Parts: sequence; structure tokens; C-alpha cells
Amino acid sequence: MFSVATILILAALIVCSLSASGLILLKLRAVEAPAVEAPSVAEVKTFLEKSETSYDGNEAGPDASFSDEGLSPLESLVRTHGLSRLVAPLIDRISEDLTGDEFNAMLAGLDDLLPRIPAGSRDKAAVYFCQQFCDRCEAYDNDLASDSLSNAGTYALSITFLTATLYFFFALMAFIAFPLLIKIERNTKLLAEAA
Repeated sequence: MFSVATILILAALIVCSLSASGLILLKLRAVEAPAVEAPSVAEVKTFLEKSETSYDGNEAGPDASFSDEGLSPLESLVRTHGLSRLVAPLIDRISEDLTGDEFNAMLAGLDDLLPRIPAGSRDKAAVYFCQQFCDRCEAYDNDLASDSLSNAGTYALSITFLTATLYFFFALMAFIAFPLLIKIERNTKLLAEAA
């Protein structure tokens, strides 16, 4: 009726399916990308040296008629380092996709960078720094999204193999249980006829 070979084949399929599922789960990558590194002072200075224009947006200097009270951190930074008033809206527009923590990290890096840059080049350096920082944050987010997407596909494939394993297991149980039930029924009939 049901052969031992059928049972062995189903058992082998279960082992193969479980092994494949385990190997697939080992391929899951950690969802982490290297941390975003702000552009270094050397990078900004190299950009400024290669830049052809030497616009100085600080011709009027910082506006001393306003106090720092009620200013956003970006506006306060612009005033502290004597940047042009046009820089704050530009940086706001460049960095609108950043999270709060990323924006604060960008401002901290900018605050650290600007004192090391000559006053005549600070506007250009600030915009360049912010653009580079935002580009790196976007690349970081893309890396995380790529890892997450890859892991989702790998996880789905693993679930498929685990489901196949369950089907093979239930088939194996059926191939083992049916012959036993048939044998029990035959023995019960023989005992009933003998009594």
C-alpha cells in the first residue's frame, strides 16, 4: 500500500526544506548603514579653493538690531557666525527632508565648521556643508531602505520554505497514520470474528 520509500522521500523533503529555510534566514542582513559623517573642514576648504566665484554675502555684516531671543537655532547660528540673511532660508529648503536629530547634527557640525572658515567664504561654505550633509543623509536612508527591502524578500522566501515544510510534515504523518489505522481496523475485525 504505502511504501517505506514514500515515507523516506517525504522525510528527506522535510529536512531539505528546513535546511533551505535556515540557510535563507542566515542571509538576512543587519539593517544598519554606516553613520552619516558630516563633511570635514578639509573637504569644505577644498571646495572653496576649487570654486571660481568669490561672493561675499557678508557685506552688510550681522544685523545687530535684533536680539537672539525667539530665534530658531538656525537663525541664531546665522547671526552668531555673521552669515548673510539669505543663507537661512536656503539651508531650510536644502534640509527640509532631514529628521530633527539629523537637522540638529547638521547645525552642530556647521557651528563647529564655520569658525575655521574665513569670513568671506562662510556663506558658500555653509551652503556647501549643508548640501553635502543632506546628500549623505539621503544616501544613508537609501541604504537602510535597501537593506529592509532585501530582508523582507528573504524573510518571505524563508516563510515559503517553512510552509512547504509543514505541508511535507502533514503528508508524512498521513502516510504513516493511514497504514496504521488500516492495520488496526484489520486486527479489530479479526478479533471480532474470533470472538
